[in-house]
Amino acid sequence: MSESERPMQANPDDRERTRIERSIATRLAEASDAGNVGVVRLSKLRLAALRFAYEGTSDQHSRLAAFDNTRPQGSVDPLAVAEVVYGKEAHTEALLALFGVADVTEDEADFFVSNVTADAWALAHGEGIER
Repeated sequence: MSESERPMQANPDDRERTRIERSIATRLAEASDAGNVGVVRLSKLRLAALRFAYEGTSDQHSRLAAFDNTRPQGSVDPLAVAEVVYGKEAHTEALLALFGVADVTEDEADFFVSNVTADAWALAHGEGIER
């Protein structure tokens, strides 16, 4: 078999991402079946944070990390987070795309920022991401 005919090996980061996404999806399904709305929302936020860590630009990651390092810890305005990521032209419609849930609370926005910052740091430094 020639080199061009060989199937491409999956990138280790892709395999790790798939593993974590499946784990979160399992938790989300279990919480949904049990009617645990809180865990469903947190799982959707966690999944959105993971996807943003993998798919966001390094500039977006840097801005979000700088924002996270300079803000008072705790609740944060979801629109402020969207503005950090997308710029001042961010609209409320961007919130669902960014956070993965509608009507994001300030505590949920804090959860998202903390998860993205940790995941992006782990990816940049070759560390595995914990689920």
